[in-house]
Amino acid sequence: MKSKWILLGLSILLTACAAPSGKPKPQTWVSDSKNGELLIYRPKSFVFGARNVYFYVDGVAVASIGSGTYSLVKLPPGPYRLSQKWDWDMLIKDMEIEINVPSKERTYVRLVQSAGEFSGGVLRTTWQLESVPSDKGLDEIKGLETRAPSNTAQ
Repeated sequence: MKSKWILLGLSILLTACAAPSGKPKPQTWVSDSKNGELLIYRPKSFVFGARNVYFYVDGVAVASIGSGTYSLVKLPPGPYRLSQKWDWDMLIKDMEIEINVPSKERTYVRLVQSAGEFSGGVLRTTWQLESVPSDKGLDEIKGLETRAPSNTAQ
C-alpha cells in the first residue's frame, strides 16, 4: 500500500517537473534597422485566463503570453510560420498561420476565443489565431500588459 502512494507521488512530481516553465528558450536574431515587428496579443478572457500560451516563429520559441497580455518580437522582413501551443495538459488544438513581416512595419496577430460550450460538465472552447489590421490591433492592445519577447537580451 505504501509503495502505491510513493509511486503516485513520484509520478506527480515527475509530471510537474516536465511541464514548461512559462518562459521560452531565448533566441536572438541579428538586429537590423530594416527589421519588422510582430506583435502577438491575447485579449482579456476569463476562460483559461490563468494559462499561458506559447508562440513559435518557424519552430523557434519567441513568446509566452497570458490573458490580457502582448509581446513584441523584432524579426527580419519576410514570410514566417507562426505556431501557437498550449501546455500539454490543455487538450486544445494547437494552431499555425502564415504571416508576412514587412520591413520597418508592425504585424498584429491575436489569439481569441471564438466559441465555447459546456458538454457533459466539460468546457469545450474554440480558439482562433489571426492577423488583424494595424488600426484594429493598435486599438485592441490598449490596456493590455506587455511581456518581454524571448528573442531579445533581457
